[in-house]
Amino acid sequence: MSGFVQSRIDRVLTQYRESPNLLSVAEAVLGQALDAKEQIEGILTAFNIDTATGEQLTFIGRRLGWPRAHCICSETPVFGFDCTEAGDPGIVGFCEPLSSWADCNVSGFGLLVVDDDEIYRQMLRVRIYQILGQFEITSLLEAARIVWPDAEVLSSGGGRIVLAPMDDEIDVTDPLLQIWPRILPVALGVRLLFHFGTRPVWGFGEGWGNIADCAGADRLADEDGDLITHEGDDYVLLRIRPIDGVSDWLCPVDTSTC
Repeated sequence: MSGFVQSRIDRVLTQYRESPNLLSVAEAVLGQALDAKEQIEGILTAFNIDTATGEQLTFIGRRLGWPRAHCICSETPVFGFDCTEAGDPGIVGFCEPLSSWADCNVSGFGLLVVDDDEIYRQMLRVRIYQILGQFEITSLLEAARIVWPDAEVLSSGGGRIVLAPMDDEIDVTDPLLQIWPRILPVALGVRLLFHFGTRPVWGFGEGWGNIADCAGADRLADEDGDLITHEGDDYVLLRIRPIDGVSDWLCPVDTSTC
């Protein structure tokens, strides 16, 4: 007998303890209640955004208004014959839908399905900020750092916000970058742009990279230590070497390819 059932059987009044029929009925009913309790607890666990997987996570996403499948912009495939062994996904055969002739400059679209549960879970956590209307910069940063832990907001105002993921390994061609601006908590009418790079951004004041050269150079010298120049009096450079901690120009990018 489980502790759940036993703790309730123990509450039976003393004068009824000698009635085996009553105790048997109570035990049977309590056993059914225990089964229902365990089933309910299992549902709560299965549909927890932190632990749900597969269809359960898909169900949560639907209730949050964020399905797994999304329409994205893509390159329109063209009619032709592929001569490569690996195959070119941009070339299709006869009667393929949504294809075009080469050089027609037709922008296409495709369907991106987020099959990875962990990426989808990140999206749903970010989506909650958007649903709650938390459009402050601090909330945007909290949401962005769910995806990119070192993310920073580099610029805001004038109807746009520039977000830097600050991730060296980010793939700027990843189609997921088309989706994130749709879900990050930014007020309606405000454009969300991305800056890709991890070095400080050129500017004045706290948090900016100030003025810096992009690279340094070792200049070639002769045996006496005199620097060697070209005919135009420019120094001969031995090699170019990057300087640690230099700053980049702010480069806002719209990740939509449409």
